[in-house]
Amino acid sequence: MNVMQSFLPSESTATVAILLLAGLLGVLLLTAFFRKKLEKKEALDRLPDQFFIPEESMSVPATLAYVKNGIFSPYITAAAFMELIRKGIIREISEGQYELISRDVDHPHEELLLSLLFERVNYGAPVFQLNDLTYFIEYQTNDLLFLEAHNAWRKEVKREVHLSRVFDTIPMLRSWLIAISLISGTMATACGMGGWVGHSAAAWTISSISMVVAILYKTRSSFGHQQVEAWHAFRNSFDTFGNFNETLWNQFSEQDRFRAYAFAIGAQDQHAEERLDAEWHRLGLSEVVAEKNRIVDHFLQAIQRAEQREMSRHSHRGIVQ
Repeated sequence: MNVMQSFLPSESTATVAILLLAGLLGVLLLTAFFRKKLEKKEALDRLPDQFFIPEESMSVPATLAYVKNGIFSPYITAAAFMELIRKGIIREISEGQYELISRDVDHPHEELLLSLLFERVNYGAPVFQLNDLTYFIEYQTNDLLFLEAHNAWRKEVKREVHLSRVFDTIPMLRSWLIAISLISGTMATACGMGGWVGHSAAAWTISSISMVVAILYKTRSSFGHQQVEAWHAFRNSFDTFGNFNETLWNQFSEQDRFRAYAFAIGAQDQHAEERLDAEWHRLGLSEVVAEKNRIVDHFLQAIQRAEQREMSRHSHRGIVQ
């Protein structure tokens, strides 16, 4: 035991070492915090002063999932369906009825959504009807099949987000945090052997915090900040004192306008949706608004009904048990 104690640091040395480790941890965390603030400011500085539609860097459902921090809603699914229309993958042949034009998709999640609607929900019929959603879900346990396929679609949308360089783990920061954690852990063990309980507890705290942050830390990349701030600016332009401009809106291509419209719907931005609805009406394209309303209503009712049936089933099982 005396031999082991000869290798232990003195109490004063341990105190200094723990303070240095705590200080280094604090500096690293503050550096990461201010770096994030700086990148956000730089993203804001790059934004145009006048109204604009952000460039297409990710699919609309992936953009919505990212901007809304991974929170999905039936409105995002409706927006994804509208994107299939915009891209010419499907088309409406009569009110509420769609035929498949092409399977030449840009993203795997688009293929999953096509498979769900045109193969599973309508049992492979050549035409998909919005009413098919409700009929399919209400039959026996089809709601489970629907939710399973819908969850697979959501996972694939999230996969696109993670592959799009919108997050940054900052490898150098992670390496430093792991090093601090290991050194602090060693120091905690040594202090424990020396009988310095307070020192050991402090060192273990530093070690634990460092390791947890190293494992879980993930922030927006510079590109991610640009995406979020650009779409926030787009949404803010429809506020009471926003900079939405009809002339500029109509100068964008039809593809960009429909893409922005789908985003506004998926984001559940009432101000943007109402203003853009008015623009379509003003241009004599009221059928665009009518079609959007049908799509949103059917997907909202169908997904909510499927989730209600699943919850009811779980509640019934709990009562039986």
